[in-house]
Parts: sequence; C-alpha cells; structure tokens
Amino acid sequence: MDTTYARLSSGLEFFAAPNARNATVLANSLEAHSSIDSLGDILSYCHAELSTFHAKRAEDGGGVWSAADAKASNDDNDLGQPLYHSFCSILEAKYTDQCQAAALSSDPPPPPMYLQVAYQVVVNMPGTSSAKEADAARLQQRIMAYWCDSVLRCRASTTVHQSRRHTGKAALSTLLMADFLGLVSISPANPHLAALVTSVYATYGTASDKKRSVAEAHPEDLPVRETCGLCAAPVPLTARVLEPVCDNGHALERCFRTLVVIDSAAAVLWKCMVCEAFATGRDKDDNEDDGNGQPQLPVLVCRLCGSYCQRIEY
Repeated sequence: MDTTYARLSSGLEFFAAPNARNATVLANSLEAHSSIDSLGDILSYCHAELSTFHAKRAEDGGGVWSAADAKASNDDNDLGQPLYHSFCSILEAKYTDQCQAAALSSDPPPPPMYLQVAYQVVVNMPGTSSAKEADAARLQQRIMAYWCDSVLRCRASTTVHQSRRHTGKAALSTLLMADFLGLVSISPANPHLAALVTSVYATYGTASDKKRSVAEAHPEDLPVRETCGLCAAPVPLTARVLEPVCDNGHALERCFRTLVVIDSAAAVLWKCMVCEAFATGRDKDDNEDDGNGQPQLPVLVCRLCGSYCQRIEY
C-alpha cells in the first residue's frame, strides 16, 4: 500500500522510499520489490532528492542544471546530476540490453516497461530545464517507436479483412506510423524496419510513397498528410510526434494510439492521468487496436507511461 499521502498529510518530513544509496540501487529495487510499495514511493524520493540537488547547486553557484551538464557528467551519486536522471539512464540501458538480447534471438522487441517507468519519473519532476526536456523527448521517441513497430508488425501479419484497413483513418494512422519509424528508427543496422515501412507504403501509400527510398529518406522528404483544424495549414510530422505544430504555429495534439492529429471537435477523448497524453475515442472506421479487430475496452492504458486514462466526453 502506498502510504506517501498519509505520511505527508500527517506532517512528517519523511518520504516512503527504498534505501537508495545511489541510482543503481534504486533501479534494482524495481525487480526486488522488497523495499518499495509503489512507483509513487520512487517518485516521492526522486522529487525530494531533486529539491536537495537544486538547493546545493544554488549554494555552489552552479546555476540551472542543463542538458549540457547532463552530457558532461558521469556521476551516479554525488552532485554531478540529480538522482532521477541517473535512475532513468539506468532503466534506459536495461531496456537497450533487453532489445539487443531479443535481436540476437530474432524476436521482436519487448514491451518498453523500463522506459515507461522512466518517462513517468521524468515528466513528474518539478520545474523545466533543457535536460528534463531532452530526457522526456528521447524517452517518448523510443516508446512511440516501439508501439508503431508493434502495431505495424501485427497489421502486416493479420489476414482478417485486410481490405477494410486500406482506407479512412486506419490507413492514415498506418502511414503516419511508418513515416515516424522512417524518421527516427531506420538505419543500416535495422533492415527489418526498412522492410516493414516499405511494405506499408506498398500497401497503403500513394504513388510517391511507393517511389520513395526509405533507407535514404530525410525528414524534409516526409509527405505532409494532415492539415490544421483551426486554419487548414499543413501539419508536418516530426520526431516530437505527440507535439505537432502547424505551419501557422498552432499547437495541436496527436493521439498516442493512432498518431492522427486530434480533431478539436472530438466528442470523446482519453487523457492520461499521469503524463497527460491524449487519445481519441473509437470511430466506426477506426480499426487501430492491435490489428485484430477486438472491440474497445471500457478502460484505456496510456502507451507512453502505462498509467490509466480518464475518459472525457464533450
């Protein structure tokens, strides 16, 4: 049971937390389950440690901790960088090891649970800094790349009513996922993704999609497939995939399930209660699920951080 709130509300200056001498011990506690009751304990501990870090840094005249500081520092347990940053770096490395092991066995990548925990921690740390923004952007990119890869694999293998998925929002969603993978994940070391994206373009794409070389593509080569609902300006797809901005500067939202820009007139939305990412309700032609045509569940779990979403109706 998470007793963090009870302890705080009683005025005790104590956070429920593992005996985290350093970030490595804190990361290992996720597997041990011997000294934590919930992820809330880790969030509380990292929050308290970050306050101490900033206070000591201010005393030393170090200024605001930045992305440059994060890159230059290799410390784990002193004032070189806050504990949460080291903790998340270790989780990211653990997931990279999992992916490498899966690749050696010719298996698909495992679910990004380590990355989801890291993302929860990063987005819940107070304040803004270039280091925090860089961490959140990198984690978001890796998590969304996994889900795009997973959905496209499933769609490529399914044989149920394939023709239904060649039109409407399902086709747009599939093409956006392929565009995103081509933007952030295609490399000579990953021929599988190049083949997957090429297959998607051959099945769903336009004539120009089919002619484009995936392996040699550049961000500026990506087609613009959507327009702004406020001004009809083009909305390009970028590596910050869930933070789209139209050419006239309107900040929009993308659905974390489909990558389609959310219509401002949408009647039903899902909002993550932790990281505040959005997803749309299901439309009659939306077969996004996992490619198997299963009906919508009464609850929705955020693909970014793994938390439950709140249903919002307008």
